[in-house]
Amino acid sequence: MLVADRYTQTRRLLNARLSVFLFCMLTGVCPAWGQPPDIALPQTFEGCNLIFITIDALRADHMSCYGYRRNTSPFIDSLANEGLLFEQARANSTFTRESVSVLFSGMLPSSSGAFGWFAQLPPEVPTLAERFAAKGYETLFLSSSVVLAGLTKGFNTVHHLPLRWLESAEGPKLSAIAMEQAKKVRGKPFFMYLHYFDPHGPYEPPDDLYLRFAKTLYPEPLHIFEDVRADLNQLRAEGFGPGDPRFEDVVISYDAEIADSDRSIEMLFHALNAYGMLDNTLVVISSDHGEEFLDHDWVEHGWTLYEEVLRVPLIFWAPGKAPKSRVATPVSIVDYYPTLTRLFGLSAEGSSLDGEPLFQPADTGLRFVPPKHPHIAELLLQERGMMRCVIADEWKYLAALKWFTPEERPGEVRRLEEVQLGLQAGTIPMTPIWRPPVNEQLYDLENDPQETRNIVTEEPAVRDRLRAILAEREAYCRKRGIETPRRQEVPALSPAEMELLHNMGYF
Repeated sequence: MLVADRYTQTRRLLNARLSVFLFCMLTGVCPAWGQPPDIALPQTFEGCNLIFITIDALRADHMSCYGYRRNTSPFIDSLANEGLLFEQARANSTFTRESVSVLFSGMLPSSSGAFGWFAQLPPEVPTLAERFAAKGYETLFLSSSVVLAGLTKGFNTVHHLPLRWLESAEGPKLSAIAMEQAKKVRGKPFFMYLHYFDPHGPYEPPDDLYLRFAKTLYPEPLHIFEDVRADLNQLRAEGFGPGDPRFEDVVISYDAEIADSDRSIEMLFHALNAYGMLDNTLVVISSDHGEEFLDHDWVEHGWTLYEEVLRVPLIFWAPGKAPKSRVATPVSIVDYYPTLTRLFGLSAEGSSLDGEPLFQPADTGLRFVPPKHPHIAELLLQERGMMRCVIADEWKYLAALKWFTPEERPGEVRRLEEVQLGLQAGTIPMTPIWRPPVNEQLYDLENDPQETRNIVTEEPAVRDRLRAILAEREAYCRKRGIETPRRQEVPALSPAEMELLHNMGYF
């Protein structure tokens, strides 16, 4: 058989599978392509503690438990080896505030209206923390940055660790605060949310962790925000990329920041174990998004929706309750809210959830059930780029409402720095969140997992089917009255905090 004939037959088969998938999505009948693992959990975790750990900007494929070549996460690996690891968890945004809003609301940004830098959880939306509080739980929100101010609705205790961002090793300080807070609520069930920011740029890890992965310290490191983003075109012309010592230093520094968070979490676990608090606790470890390292000719995050910034870790650890297993079925952050309310016996009444619980009642407890919905991710960041993607049966369609090429982004970075004060005043022009795309891409993730070949013009039938999913989402959101960005007040931040956020690459 000719190669072209095999290619045509493969395409027909995949198109047929997509048609079946879309039918199943609409009818609620789940396809039987590969049986999911038979994973059983207790009927409920009611009365247990929940510790939810987010490690900011942590891409799954830079963790050793996900196959990375460097041993960046030895302690988390040990938890993964004892627990439930999801191999294909994806974020629903690649911008921190949007992604965390999805976790706490169970709704995509366009459903809740929580998008962009000014994303706030709508007052009418019951948050995950409010669900736990209504059940009598102590709710604690502990973070090492002011970035998440305004997303803490429902938490009784809120602590944003004051820090100078240009110093690293803040993770141990956050763990120490978590230890103290855990002692205060000992004897009462609690939901503790911990947000570690160390892997987020700028990557400046402790020397001893950098030297885990390098023989010597690099003498002239580049600052990811000050030296790389705005000058990336020139750097690329000079050879900046894999193999270049300057680029390799950036990646090693990022990996060492992961190791820093891993060490901080190990410290926390040892303390909680000494307090006798782990036997009755479910620990969930994930991230809000990944990070780019020239995978698609750009760096950091919050500019695209490619796999390197969508794929995140997801680990459930509760020895004796969560079985040791690996799950290849794709899941999304938007599924976390309905899953945790199901596991802990919490009410979800009054919620308009976009995700699905990953476990359903069975004869002897709860069984894992693959979600039926396609994966939808949104980046609605007015200051950079605006786009959506939908993934269905290994087809991925991206529709950009506002798109900058990698060559254009350094200039856009400079422009945003110049209008920093305008951003504070809310004068950035607002792009409607529903409009025809200015850039479309389509990828066959099964045969092109690195998203190297855009086949949007070669597969119009697939493109149109995935377009239709986003059209249904638009109709749903317009019906809810969410059509344009909400003009929201800028959080009251001091000049020092604004400088901090600028150093983190936000303005």
